[in-house]
Amino acid sequence: MIEELSEAQHGYFTRAQAHDVGVSDVQLSRATDYRQIRRLDHGIYRVAGAGHDEHADLRIAWLRLDPKRRPRERTKNPTIWVSHQSAAVLLGLGTFIPPKHQFISTVRKQLRSDAACPGPPRRTDPGSVGDQRRDGSHVAPADPDRSRRGQHRWRPSWRLPP
Repeated sequence: MIEELSEAQHGYFTRAQAHDVGVSDVQLSRATDYRQIRRLDHGIYRVAGAGHDEHADLRIAWLRLDPKRRPRERTKNPTIWVSHQSAAVLLGLGTFIPPKHQFISTVRKQLRSDAACPGPPRRTDPGSVGDQRRDGSHVAPADPDRSRRGQHRWRPSWRLPP
């Protein structure tokens, strides 16, 4: 049961996949205690003796994004792809050290509360609208009254030709 899952995924499998083939949490715990499998992350396991994997962190992150999907479903009808610098590393294109693993998904994925959300720091208060307006023409003019109340309504500063 576990062998089929792990063979198709470089020795990796998820707790959800194991449950789908009839393996209980007690059986996973015993197999971990007997060192037949290794627990790598929350809900992610790997068969002992599966060998070295230089992309282990990337595979673990990929499995965590959709832990219930079986290996065949992942390849036959993919919904998550490795992208950007992570894909370049996986394909051996140049020397990249991506700060975080990057993926593209056809559906929205909710990050865990302890996961960092990528992107620059940003202000969320209404003052940021005023800062942008004073800074130049980056942003279309906003209604200052609505900005103060937190009801941002953007008005385009250009018009389409008739």
